[in-house]
Amino acid sequence: MSDERDFANRVGTAVNELDIDFSRFTTVGWLVSLISVGIGGGAAFLVCQPLVQRNGLSKGVGLTFFVTILAVTVMLFMVLSRVATMLEMPIVRDSEGSGEPAHDIQSQEDER
Repeated sequence: MSDERDFANRVGTAVNELDIDFSRFTTVGWLVSLISVGIGGGAAFLVCQPLVQRNGLSKGVGLTFFVTILAVTVMLFMVLSRVATMLEMPIVRDSEGSGEPAHDIQSQEDER
């Protein structure tokens, strides 16, 4: 039972990492996003091209394209954002121009 909870926690954490406000992206964040989408689309095209040539267009080819682009893009985005974080290159701007998230600023004001 604990293995299932650990897996659920890991999936939840991974999904939360992808919850990004695109308006707060830095230049590095946009580069990470565009590289991820470009490589994900290229990988999906390369995977599906032989299927289209052999079988023509079908729902299976479309689903294969969708799953491939989604998986490659998300995984690559997570890896590239982790690398950028390790290199101390921020992906998103600080909220409100400070080093603290907005919810922490609000709670500090409430304490005063």
